[in-house]
Amino acid sequence: MVKVFLTGIRDLVNFALDITGFDLAVDKDRNYQAEEQLAKDSSYYTTITDAKTITKDGVEYAKDSKGNIYNVSAGYNVSGVITGLELKSLDEEIESKGVKRTTIL
Repeated sequence: MVKVFLTGIRDLVNFALDITGFDLAVDKDRNYQAEEQLAKDSSYYTTITDAKTITKDGVEYAKDSKGNIYNVSAGYNVSGVITGLELKSLDEEIESKGVKRTTIL
């Protein structure tokens, strides 16, 4: 019961942050929640075919054919979670050093 209440409060806070323009904070929290859920239920996965991948600082990243970049190690899309400058730098690194392969996320 307490867990459901706390989840409701978390969702309410995220909603308030979302409508006041704190989109990055909300996206980070939602991705953190997704990581928690993946840790509990490891049966969920997605396949990215023909992805370019790199490993940076011990984290595997993949870029799909549509240009979306994923943190494969944690299992989520990094767009909106990292800054535009970090995203551009990561994109350039993937394009220059990435290896094409099929990735399971």
